[in-house]
Amino acid sequence: MKILLSIFAIVYCFSCKGQMTDSFHLTGHIDRDSGSVVIFCGGYYGDYPELMGFNPVPVSNGKFIIQERLPYPIYVMLKFSSGDQIYITDRFYIGPGNQQIECHADSLRERVGIQNATQSEYNTSYLTKEFLLIDTVNDYYQGLNLRRSYLYHYALENPDSYVALWKISDYLGSGYNKWLDSAFHVLSEKIKNTETGKLIRNDLAHLALTDTGRILPNLVLTDMNGTQKSFSFKKNKSKYTLVDFWFAHCGACNSEFPTYMKLYKTHHIKGFNIVGISIDSSAADLKAWKHIIQTKPLLWTQYRANPKSIDDLRIHYFPSNFLVDGSGKILAVNLGAPEVAEFIRKKLKDLNRPGTIKNKAPL
Repeated sequence: MKILLSIFAIVYCFSCKGQMTDSFHLTGHIDRDSGSVVIFCGGYYGDYPELMGFNPVPVSNGKFIIQERLPYPIYVMLKFSSGDQIYITDRFYIGPGNQQIECHADSLRERVGIQNATQSEYNTSYLTKEFLLIDTVNDYYQGLNLRRSYLYHYALENPDSYVALWKISDYLGSGYNKWLDSAFHVLSEKIKNTETGKLIRNDLAHLALTDTGRILPNLVLTDMNGTQKSFSFKKNKSKYTLVDFWFAHCGACNSEFPTYMKLYKTHHIKGFNIVGISIDSSAADLKAWKHIIQTKPLLWTQYRANPKSIDDLRIHYFPSNFLVDGSGKILAVNLGAPEVAEFIRKKLKDLNRPGTIKNKAPL
């Protein structure tokens, strides 16, 4: 009997130790009496799918506890909800083991203090003076490219870094980039073979299909009459086409339409075109989609995409867009409306000069 009890005690100790190293226990406090909190991925869409199963937990007297399985550190944000009030933290790292967090519901994207090895690495090793200097670069796209270059060199020097892994995931939302691909490939096999690493490898392969310089892949689209067709941009009759992915209830998408409408009216005859592609599918959403097109009105051709086309291109953020030339070659990815306007006005400005013969509007 004593032998059996001893064996049981040993097994129990090892199981407890395994549970401790394979889970996290987050004790939190927020300056609100009640509500609920939930954590969700701070990296690229779906790069830690288990987070989709993390259920909200209640807040009682300003306190909450989140406990889930966790085989390796993850990059997250925390969301608090109470009635109409929503609070979301800035991104932070959670590692296996016990951690504490303090939140202030009136803050905007608060940078929370949390103690674990991965967060400490990010705070001290990744956020160097060199990295912070990049914030002084005024040009958004130049700054973004400098950050991705910095990430590659960090991964090269720290191949076992979960910080590097998750920063790659974070930057994937801005589209494929060779610095990100290179950063991933210099990581250790241990890091690359995590579940997140395998998903990032797959993401990079799909995103590479829409890298600048590539021909935008054919898309299966449905027009406003419900007719489905395979759409190719290789024989584009326009000099430049903006392929704009949006949906009816996307506020950010709708906010760009006034700029596009002015640009289209002025430059369509000179060789600029827009193709709108929506992800709306339900009857109510389709009604809203058609209403927006007709009432604004949006003068360019509109289609809907099937879910597979959207997933193959790894389009998970909206609005998303591709600027292509007459051969379908991708010139730029995810430009803001002002950048699109600047590009088109610059490229087609010669047609504004006196004596220039204007082309007929492309079909």
